[in-house]
Amino acid sequence: MTAGSYLRHFLILFALSGAVIFMWARTDLFPWIGACSGAGYSDDHYLAYCESGRYGDYEHGALLYEMEAAAIEPIKRAEVLFLGNSRTQYTFSSPPVIKAMNATGRPWYVMGFGFGAKSEMPQAMIERLGLTPRMLVINADPFFNDTPSGISQKIIEGGDDIVAEYQKKQWLQGLHQRLCADWGDSVLAPLLCGSSPTLFRARSDGTWNVEHYRPDRHIAVTYSDHLMDELSDTVAAAESFIDAAGVPRDCIVLTVLPQRPTPLDFGRALADELDLAFISPELDDLWTIDASHMDVPSNNRWSSAFMQEIAPRMERCLAG
Repeated sequence: MTAGSYLRHFLILFALSGAVIFMWARTDLFPWIGACSGAGYSDDHYLAYCESGRYGDYEHGALLYEMEAAAIEPIKRAEVLFLGNSRTQYTFSSPPVIKAMNATGRPWYVMGFGFGAKSEMPQAMIERLGLTPRMLVINADPFFNDTPSGISQKIIEGGDDIVAEYQKKQWLQGLHQRLCADWGDSVLAPLLCGSSPTLFRARSDGTWNVEHYRPDRHIAVTYSDHLMDELSDTVAAAESFIDAAGVPRDCIVLTVLPQRPTPLDFGRALADELDLAFISPELDDLWTIDASHMDVPSNNRWSSAFMQEIAPRMERCLAG
């Protein structure tokens, strides 16, 4: 082989290597799911989020772009929607909530989103899917917002490239589920089915399975008057959202979920300004796993108290 041939081969290999590195660096072009847990899949559950830079969020695009067809009809049928951020998903995915809501015999859905999502995602879902809930339970810690940002802005603005990215993530989940089922005990398991914190979401009611997420760290819940300086702007955004949702005010309930710190005064003041009900049980000895999401015992106690308090209003709103 001549020196020229060696040079040509070297340049070809160099170009191919550069292309591979470029593709791998672009997570939108080449997302990867191998670092995520595969233990939470079921006939009802898909992977909503994985704490991995190569995969990350799926649930935003999965629902707004109607990729999870089995989830869309339950959302459309839902008479009660629980809205908010990841704290909404944690708290209202608890057994006391599931038991109480199923006992009503009425369709319901937990339609919160991670990444600190606010009202822009639910409003986009309401408008795109033509949702007509009869009751809203909203975690306002904060929620109402008229300027989409982050993941929400990316998904709402959409475009062919964004849709294609989420289609790749959807395809990877099918592969991941099969490989983890078939190869989960093999020497390849660490490459195919990792241990990064992972959330799985039920298509039937939107609840999260958090069993494969973060371990408890036990940080105490506290209370604070922070966010009060945002009240006037929040009221304006809230009025816009309420108009778009089309739900009577006496069937919209605001809450603030315990965290560190919990903006309880803000929640009460906001409800007063909007003439909405406010329910947020104040219980002693509540703890979080990360200063943001309650641990399981606290979550169960708080959500049980919440469901007892909201029950009469829910019965009135769903009557007939």
